[in-house]
Amino acid sequence: MWDAPKHVKSLITSRIGGCSSAPFNGLNLGTHVGDDPQSVRQNRNFITDLVPTQPIWLNQVHGTTIWKKNISMPSLQADGSITADRNDVLCILSADCLPILFTDQAGDIVAACHAGWRGLVRGVIDQTLQEMINLKKPDDPFIYLSQLMAYIGPGIGPEFFEVGPEVRQAFLNCSADPQIAACFQATGIKDKYLANLFALARINLQSLGLHQIYCADHCTYSDSTHLYSYRRSKITGRFGSFIYLE
Repeated sequence: MWDAPKHVKSLITSRIGGCSSAPFNGLNLGTHVGDDPQSVRQNRNFITDLVPTQPIWLNQVHGTTIWKKNISMPSLQADGSITADRNDVLCILSADCLPILFTDQAGDIVAACHAGWRGLVRGVIDQTLQEMINLKKPDDPFIYLSQLMAYIGPGIGPEFFEVGPEVRQAFLNCSADPQIAACFQATGIKDKYLANLFALARINLQSLGLHQIYCADHCTYSDSTHLYSYRRSKITGRFGSFIYLE
């Protein structure tokens, strides 16, 4: 999947298996989508049996808050998490937004974030990397960033992610990078664009100094057999992307 150190373990689920009924059929891990709570518990227990400890299940809100161990937080309302401790299993749930997993060259820290278009515009990647710097305290943050690895998991592909001009403008307002405009292709319908979320995330990561960027390029919308997609189905489940230090 990516060239992370051997003791950095990662896992991305699909909708195959599990006990949820339609329209969540399969291994739905989301508690907030209307699925039967008992089915979700069983699905989550199945995943928990595959990893060292209970995953850290976040309540994701398209923001920039990053969960950190031993930091007092009123809830697990966050769109990212970070740890340097063994067997802390970080988790991002998604169904079109990008799950992005991170580690450093030595495999001392792992992190994960939930990056939809709102999260990207608001700076969830920037905040996640800042928290990695804060935890690692490297002598040279810029060198440290250049040695990080990122894995971009499945998300909605550029052929299906239709957005309005306000989304395009929000990204243009965030960065003067000329590559941004190329991530939005006019559809021929007034005020409608097809956005490349994968490319937007990659540009963001590169602007922060990352070079080792791996990408699944796996479209949630077009793969109804294996993946959930909110844009495709509206009422649907969530799959999980997990990372931890062994």
